[in-house]
Amino acid sequence: MDIYYSLKNVDYEISASDLIKNLPEKVIAHVLKYTDKAARIDSATAWNLLDKVTQKAFSKTLDGVSFDSEKPTIRGFYIGISHSKGVAVAAAASENFGVDLERVDPARATEKLKKFLNSEASSLDELFINWCQREAAIKFYGNVKNDFGELKYLTGVAELFGEKYAYAFAAKEKINLKRC
Repeated sequence: MDIYYSLKNVDYEISASDLIKNLPEKVIAHVLKYTDKAARIDSATAWNLLDKVTQKAFSKTLDGVSFDSEKPTIRGFYIGISHSKGVAVAAAASENFGVDLERVDPARATEKLKKFLNSEASSLDELFINWCQREAAIKFYGNVKNDFGELKYLTGVAELFGEKYAYAFAAKEKINLKRC
């Protein structure tokens, strides 16, 4: 299955209100739920990026977005975003998928996180990939589900805008990424 995606470095000099002014009301309401200024700007950046991805991949805008289910949807295709400490990813596909991105940060690699993930990761990168897989699976299902084994994953670690990030895409079929 093809997943169309794009990445963006978050510019914290731009206000969240400037980023959301051209987005649909439902998306604006969703972004404004974030109380932390940086997280709000991260989310607004991701939704702006998603609008560009959906236009390029499916010639559609976010006008039909719905937050009625556990995960945001648009009739005719599936959408997903993730943002972490200065980087946003947005993706769209004709079939269901999940996506997650996390900055690899040694300070966040606690024993509590390892226990929560039930991870015996042999490296910091592997621990964060495990985290992203779990989050991508949750986003695929739209809720917390313990049986993540039936999904196929595309994972890795990449240097993005001067920082190291782990990522995961989850789907029922083999994943082909197509950058927009």
